[in-house]
Amino acid sequence: MAKYQSRLVVTAVYMKPVEFNLGAMLMSEMTITTAVGYPTEMPDVIAAMPRLKDKIASIISHRLPLSQVLDGLKSRHRPSLPRS
Repeated sequence: MAKYQSRLVVTAVYMKPVEFNLGAMLMSEMTITTAVGYPTEMPDVIAAMPRLKDKIASIISHRLPLSQVLDGLKSRHRPSLPRS
């Protein structure tokens, strides 16, 4: 579904093998790369969030109070969690 010459950036660690459709990637000439964030970058990222709020909005799936962060992380496999 990616456009021609798009880039797939892997930004997470997967504990199980992940399957890729290499044929489709070849046809689109997709590039695969990885990216790692560092704890020292967090202040800059947080500072940029208000300026980028419209772009960030499309990737936010849930909003939870800080007291429910652990429950939110556990819910990653349960799409039925109410969106807010």
